[in-house]
Amino acid sequence: MKEDKLSKAMSIIRAKGPVIPSQINKELEIDVLMGSAVLSELVDKGQLKLTNVKIGGSPLYYAPGQETRLQEFSKHLNSKDQETFQMLKERKVVKDKDLEPLRRVSLRQIKDFAKPLSVKIGDEQILFWKWYLLSNEEAGKIIRGMLPAAQPKPREVKPEPAQVNREENKTVRDKQEQEATDKKPEQEKKENKEEKLSEEDKNEIKRKETQSRLGSDDPEKEEDSAIEIPDDKFFKKVKDYFDKNSIKIIDYKINRKESDIDFTVKILSSVGSLTYFCKAKNKKKFNDGDISSVFIEGQRKKLPVLLLMTGDLTKKAQDVLESEFKNMYVKKI
Repeated sequence: MKEDKLSKAMSIIRAKGPVIPSQINKELEIDVLMGSAVLSELVDKGQLKLTNVKIGGSPLYYAPGQETRLQEFSKHLNSKDQETFQMLKERKVVKDKDLEPLRRVSLRQIKDFAKPLSVKIGDEQILFWKWYLLSNEEAGKIIRGMLPAAQPKPREVKPEPAQVNREENKTVRDKQEQEATDKKPEQEKKENKEEKLSEEDKNEIKRKETQSRLGSDDPEKEEDSAIEIPDDKFFKKVKDYFDKNSIKIIDYKINRKESDIDFTVKILSSVGSLTYFCKAKNKKKFNDGDISSVFIEGQRKKLPVLLLMTGDLTKKAQDVLESEFKNMYVKKI
């Protein structure tokens, strides 16, 4: 009975796939639980594959060889991912670090259509993305065309031995020794001057760093004193964190009371103040999508990013943060 259901499910998918589970349930006249069990077993056996793209929350199931038909379901991607889908379909292979951050994030979302390829050049690992229907061999040819051609090593040219007699050698050597003696005092004077300037520069740097740490003569010292504090407990919690860490508020926008606030802030450091985009979120869990959207918002503002959160990162969000957004700072408050 069970084998019969498996066989019928495969026949339906070969004829109509890719399909969503409800189509199988209807064709086989079985309930959702039984249909899920049938499809899961076929996937475990390697007879079926399932997609990352979802329709109504359900993935699509398809048989090997039906990959081309997945393109019919690209319309279920969001508008940005559809643009990325079309871009990759046309270009076939793209270099990850040459793309804008929003496009890089999008490529990681359309896993059915974008396949990663890592190429080692010397000591560097370079990430490329290929169109899912393109073979690795074809992708390799395109990648080789994208990489700079190796520079041929110049052939060593040995100079012809000069016909110089001993007397000429002695004359040249004596002249070189005299020139070196004449230049020595001048060179020592120049080095002493450079050393002196270097010491003065060091003192100036130390003076500026001390001034910055003490906050003396700093016109930005009371910059956020005029900021109006709203009646919002979460805002006050974030403000307390800022005060303890010498972070000054330039402006802010409350997106959702008690839970979501955007700030532009200045963080004091030994080299002066640095402007950051800060997202403060009162949320229990942060997934990779949350991290990506905050990073992209900072990129749009052309500012480094500080994320303040009350909750924890998911494992996937932590992996994305460490691999893709290394310059984004995340703090739990």
